Amino acid sequence: MNIKIIAAITLVVIIIVVIIIVVMLANIIRKESYIDNLEEVKGSVTGVIQLGSHECSEATDKHVGSNYIWIEAIPSVQEKCQINASQFGQKSIQGLLWNKTGEKKKFHIYNDAQSSSVFQLGKLNGWDKKLDKGGIIELETITYKDLATKYPQMLNPIYNHLVIDVQGAEYEVIQGMGDLI
Repeated sequence: MNIKIIAAITLVVIIIVVIIIVVMLANIIRKESYIDNLEEVKGSVTGVIQLGSHECSEATDKHVGSNYIWIEAIPSVQEKCQINASQFGQKSIQGLLWNKTGEKKKFHIYNDAQSSSVFQLGKLNGWDKKLDKGGIIELETITYKDLATKYPQMLNPIYNHLVIDVQGAEYEVIQGMGDLI
């Protein structure tokens, strides 16, 4: 084999390894809770709307008391979230947020429903092996704007902080906000 080809292959392998390391480090860093980072802006945050809430297990950690709205896509998980959130006067709403209302989407349930997504998560970090036995459910989408019309308290200016944790669908969710941005 030509030395230039070997050098090129070696360079590609090194680049791939570096990318994998960067992605792994980003995932480790991301595990540091955004709640820890809320301390930095604590005084300016008067209310939070979190898109992607799982079971609202962090409800007790919030710095804004009852001014917290959790939005969860999976109906059975949202029910658990509501139980946890209501103990602190917080609200939980069920909705699969997207850029169009009324579409039927396959929703992949991963990691005990903690990392579920409209997208099929890939082999990176073994997500393909973490698909829960519940597997895939079908849900109907709703835009953030339409959900806010249905639940006008979402438009209250007290909610001045938005957490978007929707496993890759952030762009579509933001599109669905329309002129509310």
